Amino acid sequence: LNEAVGVFVFANLLIVFCGVTGLFARLMNHIPASLAAAMLAGILLRFGLQTFADLQSNFLLCGSMCLAWLLARRWLARYAILVTLLAGIVVALAQQAIHFPPHAVRLALPEPIMPHFTLPLLLGTALPYFLVTMASQNAPGIATLQAHGYRPPVSALMTRTGLTALLLSPFGGFSVCVAAITAAICMSEEVDPDPQKRWRAAALAGAFYLLAGASGALIAVLFSALPAVLIEALAGLALLATLGGSLQRALEQPAERDSALITFLITASGVSLLGIGPAFWGLTGGALAHLLLVRKTG
Repeated sequence: LNEAVGVFVFANLLIVFCGVTGLFARLMNHIPASLAAAMLAGILLRFGLQTFADLQSNFLLCGSMCLAWLLARRWLARYAILVTLLAGIVVALAQQAIHFPPHAVRLALPEPIMPHFTLPLLLGTALPYFLVTMASQNAPGIATLQAHGYRPPVSALMTRTGLTALLLSPFGGFSVCVAAITAAICMSEEVDPDPQKRWRAAALAGAFYLLAGASGALIAVLFSALPAVLIEALAGLALLATLGGSLQRALEQPAERDSALITFLITASGVSLLGIGPAFWGLTGGALAHLLLVRKTG
């Protein structure tokens, strides 16, 4: 565990370095909005597909949640996910599919753990971990913000999140990043028609994350008690509007449509090479296609 904390500390130092030097900000300024939207759509696609794949394993539960979501979207659009969750819980209770494990609830306090550094771990684990964090969360998160018309202070964000994670690493807070999916949900037009007021959704999301952190073990027990179909269907339906908006933005520009589709397909494929996930490779493949196709026709 001491070596694991050492990995977190070193990776977060690298994130701070990227923020202070401005290297990451300069890279993000060159990513077209269509590719960023396509990458996010590729990340979200598997959630949407899983929702309807679960019809095969538990048609009554998944079908009831889908029907509840459709009806709520028609008359109570803002509360559609809450209605869907309640419908899923009712059906799961009727099926006797909710099982609470016999764990006693106890209060746990964070305990600091001193980091231990070894060169093989820093090169073999910490460096790939840094790349995965930047490629799978920070890059899609910043790109999603930019695709929605926001211009965040990228270098300041990287510096502050890196420093926060660095301070929390000895207590198990191994990563603080710009979460791509959370960012996409909080920037949806359904949150508020006025883009200047959507920050309130992010603030509320942060409050719920703090609540989840303070009661992490209890939430883990609750999730383990619920059937997997309920959780998967709820996640897919919650992200459906975000997925649709991302696809629309990705395909808006005819000249960039091919490169956006390449980004989308590579990301959605789930390919992982050299320990780096599909979001990075989707963006890399789309950027290469963009350079070859758009530059040529431009």
